[in-house]
Order: sequence, then structure tokens, then C-alpha cells
Amino acid sequence: MKYKITLWAIVTVFTSYSFGMGNNYNKAAAASVAGKQAATQQQEETKTLNNDCDFPLEDIGKDCNIKSRVESIGVFENISRTEEHSYGYVISLWKSDRQILGFFNLYEGSPEPDRSGPVIKGNIDDDGLHFTVWTKQSKAFKNWQQSGVYLYSFEGKLLKDKIEGGISFYDCSNGKLNENYDEKVVLIPTDMFKAENFEDWNEYYAPDLNVLIGF
Repeated sequence: MKYKITLWAIVTVFTSYSFGMGNNYNKAAAASVAGKQAATQQQEETKTLNNDCDFPLEDIGKDCNIKSRVESIGVFENISRTEEHSYGYVISLWKSDRQILGFFNLYEGSPEPDRSGPVIKGNIDDDGLHFTVWTKQSKAFKNWQQSGVYLYSFEGKLLKDKIEGGISFYDCSNGKLNENYDEKVVLIPTDMFKAENFEDWNEYYAPDLNVLIGF
């Protein structure tokens, strides 16, 4: 009897150990798969961003008919200012022929935007508001033409009185992606330029776009 109990105990311990090892193996395998999937997803995202770095700015609005109606989404900002410094974002957004049009300014301390550029792709639907902007240093900087291209991507929602979400950052010069560049952004609406159609919009922003295209 004593022998049987001992044998049963050994079998029980061995079974429990094997079960535990199996669970640990399954967890490790699942973690490995998840890690590989995340790495693959990031590689695909980085590849897409690399392509966006070379986006031909002259193609902005190429699918819009010159008389296409432009619907104002709004100008949204969160600028905080002191006597000498400004910090935050300003984004102007329109929609025309199912395309998102817009212009972005980033303030990192200067009274004038530190970086500026157009929206190169985006969409707005029931799932939220998504757009990517292509930027270089502002013309206020001496050697802005030689500045690197930075991409800022917004993922969030358009609400009644604000847009909120997160911004990721991609440096085209070294391929570094910061998915958590600014995780919680809230921008409130302000006054904006009114455009009746794409021709009006293009005329208003053509000088800024032509400067960026021209180097």
C-alpha cells in the first residue's frame, strides 16, 4: 500500500510537471508568434513609410476635378505660447472627391513653425480620422532646403468639438520609427480659410507646395 501511494504520487508529480512544461511551452510559442507578427507588421509599415518619404508632392489632389467641391473639415490646434516661444500643432483639413487635403505646422519652441508640410494621404470614416503629413523645416530656418524629411501620422477620431488621437513619427533619413511620438493629442477647432472648390484650395496653397516641390 505504501508502495502504491508512492508510485501514485510520483505519477501525479510527473504529470503535473509535464502539464506545466507544456503550458509554458505553449505560452512561449504564442509569444514568439506574436513577436514575429509584430515585427513583420512593423517592417511592412516601415516599407510603406519609406515609399511615402519620396511622395511626389505634385500629385497632391491629382484625382480631384478642378471644380470638385471642397468640404471643410476644420483647422485644429493646441498651440501654447509664451512671449518668445510656441509649442504644439496646427492642422488644416478638407475633403474633396473622397480625398483628404490639408496642411500641417509643428511648433517646437520657435514663434514660427519649426516644420511644415502637406497631408499626402488620409481618410475619414466611421472608424476614425487617419492622415500622414510630409514635412521639412520651415522656411524661417536658414538652411531649411537641406533639412531632412519627417513624416507624422495621426490616428484618432473627429469629434463634435475636437479631434483626438496619437501621432507617430518617422525620420526618412535614418529609417527610425517612433510609434509613440505623442500618444495623446487633443486639438480644438479654430478659424480656417474657406474654399468653394479644389481650384480655390490649390490656388491658396500652391505657393507653399511649389516651394517644397522646387528643390
